[in-house]
Amino acid sequence: MRILLVGMLLIMLMLSGCSAITGGSNSAVVPPPADELRYETSRTIVLNTGETVTIPTDFTLLESSVSINNFCAGCEGDYYIKFWYVPIQTDYFLGDPMTGNKTTDFAVLSKGLYKNDSLGATYLDNVYSVDFRDKDKSKITIEATLVAQSYNPLTKELIISGFPQESQNYFSVTYFHNEAGKFNIYYEQPSPMSPGFDYVAEAQNWVKLPKFQITVPPFTVRCAPVSLIIPEDAIIPDKFEFCVGVAEAASGTGGGVQQVRGLQERWLVSCREVS
Repeated sequence: MRILLVGMLLIMLMLSGCSAITGGSNSAVVPPPADELRYETSRTIVLNTGETVTIPTDFTLLESSVSINNFCAGCEGDYYIKFWYVPIQTDYFLGDPMTGNKTTDFAVLSKGLYKNDSLGATYLDNVYSVDFRDKDKSKITIEATLVAQSYNPLTKELIISGFPQESQNYFSVTYFHNEAGKFNIYYEQPSPMSPGFDYVAEAQNWVKLPKFQITVPPFTVRCAPVSLIIPEDAIIPDKFEFCVGVAEAASGTGGGVQQVRGLQERWLVSCREVS
């Protein structure tokens, strides 16, 4: 039976990717996997209509649901939820009135453009789009095409050409910036519950999350530690679940305000006695 249990643990380690299991109160904490740089600014998707479109990449959780089939009272486990921070930003502007033959304007971006010398990416590679807008910030289509021409990293000034002559235009710039993201990892009761699983109120005391804010560089894949420690005297159902989510701290002085950047990470925990 011991050999079978060890085999099951090895299989789960191989399948869980960014997760790791430890057993017993004296087990060593598994060090978190190293960060990865994943520089990807757009992806192509196929809509239900069959149309192929290109969209900007955005923050995502990379791990699927984690099922743990060998936990019981008195067991411990160290895991990592894996997420990818993509620093996308959209700024809105009202351009200067065009006079004469002028078709060029500029936008001062609220955050600096991202640039990665090791990958050969220029500043302008990280301008995803420049779009005409109406006064309500909705995209509009006109015959003119806006093009990013140059960028000054000291002033954050982006030069844009293609504005219609003798006009004044609302426009936006969608881009990838160079500022790190600050994230909190949080616990939450699942809603709705998965079929066949129960919620255990005491489980909130069993789940150990990072108490500090996690700072993540642009385009970085980061693993955040989560531990599950079930007391020996705990009374638990055969199956219970809880959610672990990732939230980005809002900018400015409102430190308590958070913006959810992705779906919650759902952990489905199956408990059974191990003989």
